[in-house]
Amino acid sequence: MQTHLFIRILNMSLTSVLMILAVLALRLLLRRAPRIFVYALWAVVLFRLLCPVSFESSFSLLSVLRAPTTEGGSVEYISQEFENMMSWMESIPEDVTGQDMMDSGRGAKGAGSEGAAGGVPGNGFLARKTWQAFLHVGGRVWMLGVLAMLFCGAVSYGRLCRRLRGAGEAGLGERGRIRIRCSGTVSTPFVLGFLRPCIYLPKDLPEKDLEYILLHERIHIRRGDPLTRAAAYLALCLHWFNPFVWLAFFLSGRDMEMSCDEAVIDRIGNEGKKDYSASLLSLATGKQITAGIPLAFGEGEPGVRIKNVLRYKRPAFALAAAALAVCVLAAVFLLGNPGKQEKKEMETPEAETVEPYIEMDFTSMEEGAAGQVPDGTYWVYPRSISRSARCFDRYVTDVSSDDQDKTVLVPAFSDDCAFLVNREMDSVRFEEISFEEFADLITDACERTDVSVLCTFQDNLIVEARLMSACISEGISYIALTAETSWFEDICENEGRTMDEMLEEYYELARTEEADVSDAPGPERIEIYLGNIGDGDSGMILIYDADGNLLHTESAHSARAGWVNFYEGELDGTPFLLSVHIEDRDNFGEYWYQVYRLGETGTPRQIAGSDFQWRSSILYDDGLFREWADKLEHYLANSHLLLSSQEGELRTEAVSEADKYNYGTLHR
Repeated sequence: MQTHLFIRILNMSLTSVLMILAVLALRLLLRRAPRIFVYALWAVVLFRLLCPVSFESSFSLLSVLRAPTTEGGSVEYISQEFENMMSWMESIPEDVTGQDMMDSGRGAKGAGSEGAAGGVPGNGFLARKTWQAFLHVGGRVWMLGVLAMLFCGAVSYGRLCRRLRGAGEAGLGERGRIRIRCSGTVSTPFVLGFLRPCIYLPKDLPEKDLEYILLHERIHIRRGDPLTRAAAYLALCLHWFNPFVWLAFFLSGRDMEMSCDEAVIDRIGNEGKKDYSASLLSLATGKQITAGIPLAFGEGEPGVRIKNVLRYKRPAFALAAAALAVCVLAAVFLLGNPGKQEKKEMETPEAETVEPYIEMDFTSMEEGAAGQVPDGTYWVYPRSISRSARCFDRYVTDVSSDDQDKTVLVPAFSDDCAFLVNREMDSVRFEEISFEEFADLITDACERTDVSVLCTFQDNLIVEARLMSACISEGISYIALTAETSWFEDICENEGRTMDEMLEEYYELARTEEADVSDAPGPERIEIYLGNIGDGDSGMILIYDADGNLLHTESAHSARAGWVNFYEGELDGTPFLLSVHIEDRDNFGEYWYQVYRLGETGTPRQIAGSDFQWRSSILYDDGLFREWADKLEHYLANSHLLLSSQEGELRTEAVSEADKYNYGTLHR
């Protein structure tokens, strides 16, 4: 519970920093406007500091900055899911390594791994343990700080109350039900309390100052400043670790006093400025006894306030209206949270083409010798990486089996080897990184899942190593489209019959539509068929060009493993095809999608593709999965169904399924 609150306070505090910076900028913009407008804007910051949720709005600073928002309406930079992950990690004995966890989680798939050498936990595991320690210890330190702040405030308030026990009636009555007391132990007037605030005046206060001071303090009480200041101190207690909150507390107090001074001038007129300023100056000689007491505030910072009073002029109606409009718009802009409609604009460039490669036959190597590797580009499936030897010291030749696990050394990386990583989820944009970062990513990934690296060999050394996904340890990776024949084409070949013959005998046309999904001239005709060749219901999608030539086929079977959904859509004037796979099991599962168009002759040209897998060895990252699911939903929102075999049911209705497969529905 304590850590949960700390994570929530951290998220609120990070949001408040943005709000405070925005108010500071507006404070400069409105420096000529009455202070009441700036003082009102601090209420937005106070709301953000005390309330974790807000209304949804497309006109929002957080929408512009694409802040992550939960289904409950709160902004989460640090996911609450992290606490659940920590609870799982706390159950792990101290002597269990990252390798042990990995081995225990691979039973479902049957693919083990050797992990980090020497039984040392991997860097990813250590990083998460560091986060766990930070949040666990940080939560306790934060709570101690909150209690200390509340205790100090209560003690200071109690001491002041004891000091004022002898205060008597000021002989002025209760003006407008506001209590007024006089004490010889104070030298400046102030307001104390928030439920029934009382004005305390020093004895022997000059008569000429009394009217101004009472007017000033009554304005404080009537507009609820004591209650607002108490709430501000509570926010300061909760966010005591944030220096921006201390700055906001100080400046909001100054703006409160200056706006109250201006309200006094509006009442007494400009001719009373000098007398009122003289009163502030005379009261400044007294000792300020309310500093640091949240439920009491008095006449501080006379120099700044006097300057503001002397230059203050009641604004013209147009200026006041403009300032009010700016404040209202700013309040809406700062208070709103990104809504469900605030999805990231997805770029859909065609993925970078990976150079041709051949599978490397490691089985031809002799045990204990690295052998000679012909120049070229090959897939390497590492199990661990050696930092000292700068090589993959363990690997497999077939990721589906451990029988070919090798102990021979793969040729080392060259001194000038280029290490690249793809940080995109559904496209390919490699960036160069250091060997240390590359080794960290490989080690972390090897502890949790199977890893593939595209390596270019030259003179028996690796001169370039490409990791296809930086998110693979969290189960997310780029997935390339392969131009494989469909199940239906294989059946036709096995039966020795043409596709038209099989369709005529076993299938019926469900519907047709037209779409420009290829580079061939003219719109393509999409035909969708349903039928049964004796082994269960199945469906086919046939795509023909304008001349009637078959460009592409897709098939789905209700009884086959691997349900799939096909869609046709359009983004920014570009039609596309989309395939989505949803498999959700108790302890493992996989979601993937691929977005593509067809070349002039029907060859698939991929636009995007991404895969999300989970099992017990993968630590779930809610923020990453939300981003992954948002990308999928973006494509689904701009497409409609062609054919689906999901859950063993064939469907062909042309509907959008953005509401069916999104973060909210897929989140586990």
